[in-house]
Amino acid sequence: MHDFDVLAIGSAHLDILCETALADLGVRDAPGTVRFAAGGTAYNIAKNLSQRGYRTALYTHLNPIGLSGARVLSDLRQTTISERFVVIDEAMPESAFCARMAAGRFHDAVSAMAIEQARLDGAILGEAIAAAARVVVDCNLLQAQIAEVLALSARLGRPVAVACVSAAKAGRYLGAVGTEAKGAGQPALAAMNRFEFESLTGHPLDGLSEPTGPILVRLRSRAGLISDGDRGYWGVTETGVRPYPAQPAARPGPGGSDLGAGDALIAAHCAVMDEAGDVDWDAAHELFSAMIPRILDESGATVQMDGAF
Repeated sequence: MHDFDVLAIGSAHLDILCETALADLGVRDAPGTVRFAAGGTAYNIAKNLSQRGYRTALYTHLNPIGLSGARVLSDLRQTTISERFVVIDEAMPESAFCARMAAGRFHDAVSAMAIEQARLDGAILGEAIAAAARVVVDCNLLQAQIAEVLALSARLGRPVAVACVSAAKAGRYLGAVGTEAKGAGQPALAAMNRFEFESLTGHPLDGLSEPTGPILVRLRSRAGLISDGDRGYWGVTETGVRPYPAQPAARPGPGGSDLGAGDALIAAHCAVMDEAGDVDWDAAHELFSAMIPRILDESGATVQMDGAF
C-alpha cells in the first residue's frame, strides 16, 4: 500500500492572470482585472486530483519568505495535498506565470520558473517517489532534473507521466530520455498539446493515424496524450489512436477560464494509470469530464482566486 496515489514533481509558483474583455489585446493599457493564486503544472495536477479525493503529494522547492513562495504555501495549506516533500529554500528567487486572458481564453504569457535553479534533493526525491503509486513530472524542470526524476522512478519501479507544459520546454524530456526508444527511463505517458506534438515529432496532428509505432518512437514514450482545445484530444498507443471529444463543448462561463484545463486532462490520465503504466483511457475520459466543469466555471485549475496576498 502506497502513501499516495500520485506524486506531482515540478513547479509551484504564483499565477498572475490579467484579463480584459477587449477583443483587441494590442490596445495599450487595456482595462481589466488582475487575479493571483498558487499555480504551476505540478501544483494544478495535485490540486485537481486532491479535489476528487485522491491522495496527492507535491515535490517542489519554495522560498517561504518570498512573495510567490509565501502565497503558494498559504494556498497549499488550504488543500489536502501533502507538503511532506516540499523543500524549503530561502535562496530561491521569485517564481511566477503571468498570463494575459481575453474573455476567459488564454492569449500569451511570461514565465519565470525558480524551480530551474533548484538542486533537487536526491534523498527527499527518492523518498517521495517510493511513497507514491505513480509519478507525474512537468517540463518546468530542466532536462537534467527531469532525467534525475526518470532515473529514480525507473529504479523504484514507478510509472511516470510527463507534462510537456509548452512547445519551448517540451524538448527537455526528450533529451532526458535520450535516444534509446525503449530506455529504462522511458515515460509511460507523454502529455502535450497540438503545438508541442508537432514541434516534437514534425508530424501534423491532422494526419495522425495508424500505425503509431513511429510516432511513439519520436515521442520516446509508451503512450501519448495529445490535446487540441475544442477539437478534443487523442490517446496514442501501440495498438492505435483513440479520439475523444472536448468536454464540455461549451466555452467558459462568466468569470471562468480554460487556463488549467490541460492540467486537469493530464491529472485524470495519471489517476487511472496502473502500476505497469497502462492507462484506462475511457475511465480517464469519465474523470476528466467530471473535473472540467469546475475548471470552466471557476478560474482555471485553481479556484477561489483573488487579488489579496
